[in-house]
Amino acid sequence: MPRADLMKFRGKITECMGGGQYKILVDKEGPTDTKEVYIRATISGKMRINQYRVIPNDNVEVHASPYDLTHGIITRNLKG
Repeated sequence: MPRADLMKFRGKITECMGGGQYKILVDKEGPTDTKEVYIRATISGKMRINQYRVIPNDNVEVHASPYDLTHGIITRNLKG
């Protein structure tokens, strides 16, 4: 799937799971919902090659397929 077709989300890493997986709490947009939305994601190839480190409580940018919003790829580590 081309990168232009992926949906972009911002969120916070809540948990480091085995196998290079991370659990991310996605920031909500639009009307307020009480349901928390989590995405399970891995680090993108370029971040892995350049040895970026992500830890819990880091703000990140995640790209996910519109067909399956529960899995994604961490593409940026956001400062602040």
